[in-house]
Amino acid sequence: ERESWMGTRETLLDMVGSWVGESLTHESRGFLEWEAKDDRSELRAPDSCQHPPNVFCHDGPEGSIEIQVSTIHGVKGETHAATLVLETYLNRKYDLRVLLPFLAGNGDREQLSKSPELRGHMKRVFVGMTRPTDLVCLALHEGHLSEGDLEALQAFGWQVDDLTVVEEKR
Repeated sequence: ERESWMGTRETLLDMVGSWVGESLTHESRGFLEWEAKDDRSELRAPDSCQHPPNVFCHDGPEGSIEIQVSTIHGVKGETHAATLVLETYLNRKYDLRVLLPFLAGNGDREQLSKSPELRGHMKRVFVGMTRPTDLVCLALHEGHLSEGDLEALQAFGWQVDDLTVVEEKR
């Protein structure tokens, strides 16, 4: 389990580093360190901020940034600058995958009215998407997005980026 996480961690650090165009700080690298389940009772926020362990905070020259890792239910009623909604497997379905037609503006309202499960997915994702003031991002598995889905989303105004492509630094 630890070895798997360490490989994933390095991939994440490489991707994020390529996005920000600079090397990551020790503080940001530390946020992704492996912590054994037995050690969770001793988790503390870094000395530089007084936040729970699911919040990464960084004070930079342009101000302070806080990134909270939470659930949609955990942020219900709160407003944020930006929100990333991750695809979730619930009730044997991937929520964003089944909502793609609605996100592209051509969902079947009759199907929605007949399916309590689909309505549940819609309500959760709606809550997640209405929290941010500036930016909302949806992340789903690339295999859940067909070429037709991609074209429909882009035609409806979505910007779609493939984050599995890591560009080399110049």
